[in-house]
Amino acid sequence: MANVIVVGGGPTGLTAAMKFAVTGASVTVLERDPSPMPESPDDAWEQWDRRAVPQFRQIHYLQPGGRWALEQHLPSVIDELRGVGAIELHPDVIFCAPDPVPDPDPTYATLTTSRRPVLELAFARAAAKTRGVEIRRGAVVEALVTGPEAVSDVPHIVGVRLADGETLSADLVVDASGRRSAMGRMIADVGGKEMPTQSTEVGFTYTTRFYRGELPEYRAEMLSPLGCISALTILGDDDTWGATLYSHPADKPFRRLRDPEVFERVYRLLPDHAHWVDGDPITDPTSMTSTSNTIREFVVDDVPTATGLIPLGDAFAFTNPSIGRGIAIGIIQTVDVVDEVAPVLDDPVSLAEAWKTATDRRARAFVGATIEYDRVRAPEVEAAMEGCVFEHTDPAALGFIAMNNARHRDQVVFENFRDIASLRATTTEVLARTGVFERVIEFGSEAWTPVQPSREQLLAAVG
Repeated sequence: MANVIVVGGGPTGLTAAMKFAVTGASVTVLERDPSPMPESPDDAWEQWDRRAVPQFRQIHYLQPGGRWALEQHLPSVIDELRGVGAIELHPDVIFCAPDPVPDPDPTYATLTTSRRPVLELAFARAAAKTRGVEIRRGAVVEALVTGPEAVSDVPHIVGVRLADGETLSADLVVDASGRRSAMGRMIADVGGKEMPTQSTEVGFTYTTRFYRGELPEYRAEMLSPLGCISALTILGDDDTWGATLYSHPADKPFRRLRDPEVFERVYRLLPDHAHWVDGDPITDPTSMTSTSNTIREFVVDDVPTATGLIPLGDAFAFTNPSIGRGIAIGIIQTVDVVDEVAPVLDDPVSLAEAWKTATDRRARAFVGATIEYDRVRAPEVEAAMEGCVFEHTDPAALGFIAMNNARHRDQVVFENFRDIASLRATTTEVLARTGVFERVIEFGSEAWTPVQPSREQLLAAVG
């Protein structure tokens, strides 16, 4: 029986643990946060302390692509999500189809929403019930343990050393410790090369307030770009929901969104979103700033940075959470990778090759598409701050904009766009479908703009 260590007990790490256990491996999850798994969703919301997750109190949802992967590979997680009261929404509702049908296709996987602590509780419950998975909380990995090299001048990892001095051996170490992963440094500490990193600065500040009451309806898309700001509205569990405003970190007036009165004044200006602040507030507005999209290259020129170790989820690549793809991409990458590497755990070289093959299959393309979205949106926000409209010239950006314009006017384009937004297919795959590109050209030349307040009105609202 293979022994696998998973560093990190978030959704990606627990997905990896459960998936490896299904293959027959014995899995130990090492989670640095010491707080035990809560007893109930209320306890998770009120008491769970996950300091290693900076976005733990922000708004979250699971894209349909991630849900598909769980339905196919780990249906127990879906059962637990339903058990904690997560809401299931059809993509036609939250992407606002131009010609909505009364009964959307029930076989099309739903988008799943809940407060982040409650979502993590569902994953934790499913993992705790999975045979072959042991979860150790408060276990801080301090260093990697190496053995004889499998590839010349590349460290081979055979275990980890914890902060209390305990050493654990493994056939494979999985880094699922998130965007703050220290594995690159640890690999360098044992003689490995520095992990090449590609980072794109974008910069958005997210300010969220949670409410409880009669759940609001969607009159606009879940994520709505509105000039110099964007609005994100997500239903949650237990009659709760979150309302979020995105602004640019350099847009100083909007730092006042943390003031509850200012936050609500701005929302009241948004014609299709004002009703989202009609409930009873259960939190004050809280903010988080995310400034980059980052990819850590683990295999360079077909040579891994280390053998006996693989990164998954945010430890491999993390994106600005503007379109909420992080957890879903982590799940998709994980199920692809585990299926590929499980048969070759005893072959370090083949294992690294299998990781790259599986990661490149879908996850890398989805990360790239997410980065492209920010490359389009960020300069638009910066221009709106100056009271003007940014004129795109990059062909990729123009193609994205044409698709966005067309999907608001044509049902066929919308249904294909839905596959992209849901992480069911890449943009390249969709545009290769018969007739799609032609319809994008036909319907995408005229700009589509949602009803929105002016910059002057917004500035007046923030004082």
